[in-house]
Amino acid sequence: IKTIDDGINAAQQTPPTARTGYFEVNLGVYNSGSSDGVVKSLASFTFDGGTVSLGSKTWTPVKSHSFANTTFSTWNVSVLGEEAAREQLQNRIKKHEKVHGTLEINMSEKLTSTQIDLSAQD
Repeated sequence: IKTIDDGINAAQQTPPTARTGYFEVNLGVYNSGSSDGVVKSLASFTFDGGTVSLGSKTWTPVKSHSFANTTFSTWNVSVLGEEAAREQLQNRIKKHEKVHGTLEINMSEKLTSTQIDLSAQD
């Protein structure tokens, strides 16, 4: 028990890692339709400072009446015209500000969205 306690104390003393300003979102997507679908590899996040694009490594297939996980990130995604919004979002993340916005994905030619919060907590 002392070893576990020492490990917990050491972890609590470790300084937090500085935020990079990037974020990723892990999504679970349910396809309620009668045909197979696909989640495309580009998404968008709209917040009070504008809209930034997010990307995933691949398109994610989702069988009919099935569930699939996919991850979108702001890493390595740069869209012309989004520079100011991207910089503002990165600065807010680095400052540990809570950011509320709308994540929009494209699944089989249909747009769907959900509200998300980027937490101020690590």
